[in-house]
Amino acid sequence: MKKRRFVMMACAVMALIMAVTGCSGTPSEPSGSSSVENNPAEPAEIIVAQGVDVAQLDGHSPGGVPKCNIDFAIHQPLLTRDANGELTGALATEWTAVDDRTWEFKLREGVKFQNGETLNAETIKANIERIINPPAGLSTYGYIAGVTGAEVVDDLTVRIISGNPMPTLPDSLPLLSMLPMSEMNRSLEEVATRPVGAGPFQFVEWVKDDHLTLQAFPDFWKGTPKIDTVKFVPITEDDVRVSALLTGDVDIITNVPVSALDQLKSSPDVEVYTAEGPRVIYVGMNTEKEGPLQNVKVRQALNMAIDKDSIFEYILGGTGSSYGQPVGKTMTGYNPSVEPYAYDEEAAKALLAEAGYPDGFTVTFNCSPGRFSMDKEIAEAIASQLGKIGVNAEIKTMDWSTFSKARTSRELDGLFLTSLGYGSYDGYSVLYDGLRTGANFSFYTNKTLDGMIEDIAATTDLDSREKKLQDAMKFVHDDAAWLFLGSVDTIFAARKDVKDYRAIIEYLWLGDASVEK
Repeated sequence: MKKRRFVMMACAVMALIMAVTGCSGTPSEPSGSSSVENNPAEPAEIIVAQGVDVAQLDGHSPGGVPKCNIDFAIHQPLLTRDANGELTGALATEWTAVDDRTWEFKLREGVKFQNGETLNAETIKANIERIINPPAGLSTYGYIAGVTGAEVVDDLTVRIISGNPMPTLPDSLPLLSMLPMSEMNRSLEEVATRPVGAGPFQFVEWVKDDHLTLQAFPDFWKGTPKIDTVKFVPITEDDVRVSALLTGDVDIITNVPVSALDQLKSSPDVEVYTAEGPRVIYVGMNTEKEGPLQNVKVRQALNMAIDKDSIFEYILGGTGSSYGQPVGKTMTGYNPSVEPYAYDEEAAKALLAEAGYPDGFTVTFNCSPGRFSMDKEIAEAIASQLGKIGVNAEIKTMDWSTFSKARTSRELDGLFLTSLGYGSYDGYSVLYDGLRTGANFSFYTNKTLDGMIEDIAATTDLDSREKKLQDAMKFVHDDAAWLFLGSVDTIFAARKDVKDYRAIIEYLWLGDASVEK
């Protein structure tokens, strides 16, 4: 077994002395023998290489897949998903609809947080209140938009209450981390840099852009993890990340470049894990600022100018599907009658001329290389294709932390390549967070769509709700609110001596992981 290893970082030789160990999460589907036992005298270590470092570690604040991979190790939600994608208990063991605006949760008895606090209903109530009424500077998830509060029934029973009916509220909970009561009184900076949760691994150290170290939490409610230490390291360059896995310098890589899949699959020491998930990639457009992007014909022209099928076939290696709407087929609300915009350069040029831009225009195209697989190549392909219809998309790159903050603070101009994925598998969440007026994942405003979103939120009948979601997806398509691309698969790659890891939704779960000697 590996004890200390060194990783060659992109474009420079950076010695990372890695004393590594494991992570944890929730019930898992074994990827190998579940009877593996680690030798107590030889601590088990896992190093996970991601494409970027995270911007912050507050369990209530979004930050994309790299952060969620870490959140799943440190924190626990009320509910999670099993190996088949079905809801199952985590901090809660039972959940029941009291009425169409109230859900009751029975909490797991004896759950400890990593600071010694014990889980109770007051803790959950405080978490819900912090999420729906965040302190200044905290950007929280929109998964439970519509929730108005929580009430304590007894020490292990809590109710979550909404202003409008929320028939799918339980589906929105797997990505909402629950923090100990003491976190409510700490500063945002402290919570974001030294997190405390109830998950399988507890925070040890974070050296920005170098490594983040976690240690097994012996009082985890499922039992002490089999991995002693886990270290997350950012390796931006795809080829360096792949090389580090092949040489054994790291144990798992996320954001696997599809260009390396054949090489990884042919290695006798590596296993590739692929799963279809709810994440879509797209190009957001700032329609709030005066300019060509406010014109629907321009937005439609941009969609027609992109050869999406070629991007998925040749750049993403078939690991995904193109769509003309903001959700993929795994999500509720997916409208099978909505086709992607057909690739047609001449029709795109004609629309630009009708919109008053016969010679095209120049626009900033923001992206953060390393955020998801082949994103740099996708951005370059899109810019090249837009250039063929006279649109000069000037690529502006920035690190993920800067990009994420600029998007959250609504400071991105022009176009921006990004993604959305929801553990609720609910199209409403995408509409609310990604397309509602004031949403942080695209700068798009349309009062008609806002009304449709409000109507969906108030609809309790699930069949009627599904139909309204599908209608909203067609509206978004027709108005070209995004430059639609499609959904991407979740891909991990790991050394074959790492067992019992898997994906929950699209995120890495290491709670049941082990290392084979």
